[in-house]
Amino acid sequence: MTPDDLLALTLPDDLPKIIAAIEEQLAASQPPTAIFRGLEVLNPLALVDVVIGPRAPGGAAMVPAVAAVIDTLESVVPVGPLYRRLVRQARAGRGGILRLAVTRHHEESWIIPLSRLAEGAQAGHIHLIEAAERCTPQALTGLCRAHIEAGHRAGLVTAARQLARMEPVLALLEVDDLHYAAAGVVALIEAAPDGSFVEKIAARWGPGLAPLLAATLSHVPRHAVAEQLGHYTRWYPDIHHALTERMARLPP
Repeated sequence: MTPDDLLALTLPDDLPKIIAAIEEQLAASQPPTAIFRGLEVLNPLALVDVVIGPRAPGGAAMVPAVAAVIDTLESVVPVGPLYRRLVRQARAGRGGILRLAVTRHHEESWIIPLSRLAEGAQAGHIHLIEAAERCTPQALTGLCRAHIEAGHRAGLVTAARQLARMEPVLALLEVDDLHYAAAGVVALIEAAPDGSFVEKIAARWGPGLAPLLAATLSHVPRHAVAEQLGHYTRWYPDIHHALTERMARLPP
């Protein structure tokens, strides 16, 4: 559908024609960016209707087209409800919509439940990855705490691994969640073996690392990671013995 085609239509009566054209482009995995930009100029309310209305098509190919007109959408629809509807519409592109929301509103509290809607069990991962570039370490820790309060734990471990940062682990230790904190320690060692993360965590959490190190054993995936942990478990004979036994059953 060309700009001239849009100009020849009567809105909102001809919305079904526009929706059919959008569906045709989506079926070809093509983002309907030109149609969205045309509606943005001609009729912003019609744009909202074809993006999040009851007859709006959906799918991952919508995401770049939505990003192209997001300023107009936010000016018409309250941002929280807007992004919730966009996430539902995006289907396999949910993560792309969440990234768009975080890049524009990373400090807003509604991002926390939006993360659950978009990521499920990995909620918090995208938010923390994207926000880490935009906030201070203290603010990042605050976001970690907010996700933990919402019950999001696994996503913090994934974020720790990808960021190679210990804020998610420290936030998990604040609530004594040794299971996920230990998984985070292992993730950090995998991401950056020379990062001295265990020493840094000890400096913040305290020298009594035995419970945390014991909890890491079930998360160790490979012999090389176990060797790194061994530098610390050697001070705790029982834990070190258990690690040595586990190493014998691990792949390289």
